[in-house]
Amino acid sequence: MLNIVNANREVLRTVSLINGPWGQVQTCMEYCRGLKFVTTASHGGYLVSRVFARKNLSVAAQKLGKEAGNYLAYEEDVLAMVVDIELYDMIKPNRSKEDILADFVKWHPEYSDYLKVLAQ
Repeated sequence: MLNIVNANREVLRTVSLINGPWGQVQTCMEYCRGLKFVTTASHGGYLVSRVFARKNLSVAAQKLGKEAGNYLAYEEDVLAMVVDIELYDMIKPNRSKEDILADFVKWHPEYSDYLKVLAQ
């Protein structure tokens, strides 16, 4: 069984084990309906429902997400940074937008001008 928790680590519900794009999910933090951060034995990242993405992420951010069923997946090493930037006030990462942006543009310089606007 897998506990779905909120940002305060309070259990919201328990579900059967699920597989994500990176393997069997070991932890799942749900920020709100349609936005989850999951981990597996070897990797993890954000799973953003397509409906949530259309309402809350830019077209550029949606294009960066990798298709995973009804979700767009943003792996934790690099792509999760664009979700952190665009949903900064909801996610409340422990880094400044500027620091996240600086790291992200090293990997995706083609989005640097656009993301600089978002970081303001």
